[in-house]
Amino acid sequence: MEKKVIVMDQRKQLRSLANPTRQAILRLLRLSPRAVTVMELADQMMASPTSVQYHVDKLMELGLVEADHVERSRGVEAVHYRDADVELRMPAEEAETVATQLVDGTFRKYMQALGARAQPREPEAYGVLLFCTAFDRRQARIVTECGALKERLPLLFRKAFKLSFDQLPEPGEGKGSFLIDDPEKLRAIFHAFGLEWDVHINLAVLEEEHCRTAFLRGAFLAGGSVTDPMKGYHLELATSHYHAGRELPALLRETGFEPKETDRKGNRVIYFKHSHQIEDFLTFLGAPVSAMGVMAAKIERDLRGSVNRQVNCDSANLDKTVAAAREQLSAIQRLSGAGRLDALPDKLREAARLRAEHPELNLTQLGALCRPAVGKSAFNHRMRKLLELAEELGQEGTRDG
Repeated sequence: MEKKVIVMDQRKQLRSLANPTRQAILRLLRLSPRAVTVMELADQMMASPTSVQYHVDKLMELGLVEADHVERSRGVEAVHYRDADVELRMPAEEAETVATQLVDGTFRKYMQALGARAQPREPEAYGVLLFCTAFDRRQARIVTECGALKERLPLLFRKAFKLSFDQLPEPGEGKGSFLIDDPEKLRAIFHAFGLEWDVHINLAVLEEEHCRTAFLRGAFLAGGSVTDPMKGYHLELATSHYHAGRELPALLRETGFEPKETDRKGNRVIYFKHSHQIEDFLTFLGAPVSAMGVMAAKIERDLRGSVNRQVNCDSANLDKTVAAAREQLSAIQRLSGAGRLDALPDKLREAARLRAEHPELNLTQLGALCRPAVGKSAFNHRMRKLLELAEELGQEGTRDG
């Protein structure tokens, strides 16, 4: 019996499937040798039964979970659930559009969420300055295209340092430049972080975890980027400050991450290449929606890869079936032309007739048409016998010649 196919072609479906709790439920159901109740799932997940029931219902709406049976215990009915035996697919012609909409939407919400954060101000501003376009004793220049960051920067610096920018970008979309070049303002900023005109990460002001989180968030906003998860997994932070670029990996490792490092065009680049690292880092920064976007894109990519592999496999199998059928038909024609078919046993004559009448069918389907029906192996044996007889016929013709 063929598996039921579920086509995931809507962003709402992908968001629903990408939920971590639902992914955990699916994993538990697939690993379980029997159907289980919501209470059993809740115990394994250490979660609320009400919450688990909600997510199970959502998975049932998607067609990924089924109710297996109901048992009554002490007057209470308990539904036992199992993983639905289905195949997930996404139409290739719609996959790219859906994935693009999903990723764009989640990252846009990420930037909006960051723009709404309030505390702590100083570490976040510190991260922005160390990873912005330029920061030294002469100027602090921040160039960005992000609308949420443009709105946030004036408030962030006013709260963190009680000062304003000397130059603001023109209203509108596109890149905008924020500039501070007043010596007194620059001196106040360096003094706030215990710096003497040298630019590096002063860990003394980042001892608390929430301060490190805010610092990394600011660094990512100013000097970070993420590639489209549909094309590859890559998140990086880049800075032109040598010492800050050397110190950031150590800070990340203390926080539990394992980044990689490289130099590119005079900048120090710290990066992650695995989807789970990017998801964890975005979640750590306070951007779980974007982390879910990466996760959903990964699921969609896996689905597309699975579909492509299946299509390629089916295509290869079809080619083999066509080539084998062509060879078998040629053998049958040679036997028929030599008047040998009528002298064959009934089973071989039946096999030859079915192959000639149904050249498009595979061996399993042809075996099912036999009376009585036979399996693929038995029908294949009959085809091999016909091929051997045709080959012997050819050898006889060669000797006679």
